[in-house]
Amino acid sequence: MQGRSNAPEPPAKPAKERTLPIDKDAFAQRLWHAIKRSGLTYKETARRAQEHLPPGMRISDVSVWSYAKGRSLPRRMTHVEALGRVLGVETQELLGSVDLHGPGAANQDEPNFTGVHVDDLGDGRAMLRIATAAPWPVALEVLRLLKGEESEDDGSDDPVDADPHERDADTTENRDDTI
Repeated sequence: MQGRSNAPEPPAKPAKERTLPIDKDAFAQRLWHAIKRSGLTYKETARRAQEHLPPGMRISDVSVWSYAKGRSLPRRMTHVEALGRVLGVETQELLGSVDLHGPGAANQDEPNFTGVHVDDLGDGRAMLRIATAAPWPVALEVLRLLKGEESEDDGSDDPVDADPHERDADTTENRDDTI
């Protein structure tokens, strides 16, 4: 029968320590929205981000996809900074406000939400949330559209601006949608 060895046990492997205090879901959402706004693919985003990394560091399209889908997080701040540069987004915007009291912290009165979110209300309307910086003319135009006011050139003859629900009303009312 073997006895226990009195030799000291090898130290247990330390748990992987995350050096970046990032909320994975929030980071994924912010990154995904930034990529969509840029119009870049994951591959092109990674290729351009690679140009902003120090020699020897790599970032792949699979990594960018994984970050944007919330499957993993970047382990190094240099990756986040490179992605921010490529997407035209401040690093802090991608990370969110981690420390509300530290230097560079976000204003506590500002909402934590960034980007655009649309929910279908199911009655021909949508709940729209927008939290993004915009030039005054754009902000005023959005408000004008939301209030339903007509502009000087409202383009009402343009079928592209027509409500898609009204256009499709004849075809969808008489259709049997049973599954």
